[in-house]
Amino acid sequence: MRGRARCTLPPSPFEEGLRAGGPVYSDGVRWAAWLAPDMRAVVVFDERGDRMQRFDSRPGCEQIVGVGGDRLLRVCRNDEAPAWQLPELDLVHLPTGIREQMRRPEDASDYYYCHGDDATSPGGVGAHWVAVAVSGYHYHSNCWFNWRTGASEFNSSPQSGQQYVPDLDTPELWRPLCTPLRRRANPYSDPYDSRPPFFDYSFDGTFGLTRGPGPYSEEDGLPGPLLLDRCGTTRTRRLSRCWAACVDASLGGGLVTWSGFYEVHVVNLERERRYTWGAPKGESSAFVVHTRRHVFATRYEDEDRARIFVARVPGG
Repeated sequence: MRGRARCTLPPSPFEEGLRAGGPVYSDGVRWAAWLAPDMRAVVVFDERGDRMQRFDSRPGCEQIVGVGGDRLLRVCRNDEAPAWQLPELDLVHLPTGIREQMRRPEDASDYYYCHGDDATSPGGVGAHWVAVAVSGYHYHSNCWFNWRTGASEFNSSPQSGQQYVPDLDTPELWRPLCTPLRRRANPYSDPYDSRPPFFDYSFDGTFGLTRGPGPYSEEDGLPGPLLLDRCGTTRTRRLSRCWAACVDASLGGGLVTWSGFYEVHVVNLERERRYTWGAPKGESSAFVVHTRRHVFATRYEDEDRARIFVARVPGG
């Protein structure tokens, strides 16, 4: 009698998990941060020297939403505020631990761009800008506000065409892509259900990471392939078909990482090496981010408790 086929998972290099109060957030290069298990502090990992330090949380401002530009961005809880209103934000300078003064977009004449009819969700920070996702009846969009000046930009800005990407670390926001890189148009956007005109595109100055369209609609079908572009060539490298899953895809620090079904994928662009690891503890999925030499995977135990697993990139 023919035996049953067995599925063998790749080995996992992740070390035993640290207790945490939520997932890891990272800038993809130097910093990673997560909420301590007691919810009263943030644990910050600095790639320079492999150091960890602890910053006390401002009461009510525990939720981390972004790390970037040497900053940590947190949302302050207000159960009485409507979901469409931009919440109060807390910004910390990571090298010093000092809280930064922010100028909210209400101080600028075009502040309404960063308010959605249904939901307004901050989701990224840099040396100059905060990224905000807004949504309402039959529309999903993006906006950005400069936390130093209060100026805001909408994704219909004249410069937000295929040759530009938002860069939260630059005063001008819009960064030109190198030749021949271009953002891909979003076929799921239409007049009835408006969405951002282009797929998300990460650019590090040499490589561009994006997704292609899937075989069906964004909500009902499979996700599209994970694609890697490079300056100076029209050849696009398909990193994965993403038939099972391509979650948390990230480019930075010479690495591309993403989470698949029972697997974590790492591409070292500098060494031109690719690694496929088993997810920690044999989990079917994990929330994955990275710094220049480390990959962090979060496994939830319940709504308020998580375990963080860390693996060092070979040769890093």
